[in-house]
Amino acid sequence: MRNKDFCRLMLEQEKQKRSNGDESTADLYRATRNHFAAFIREGGKSGLLGDVTQDVVLERKETACKFGE
Repeated sequence: MRNKDFCRLMLEQEKQKRSNGDESTADLYRATRNHFAAFIREGGKSGLLGDVTQDVVLERKETACKFGE
């Protein structure tokens, strides 16, 4: 998945799961996609999975702890 848009890939997986009748799994993919998109928006980053580094995650974690998220 290097240099791929994670949200787009998750949407494709969600659609595939729904077409196979796996509604609960598709819902999990949707929830993951939504949480990841929110994480990216709040951090001002792109949707590329390669842009989410350990430093980005740790920075977001520190910010969340300060605000009690």
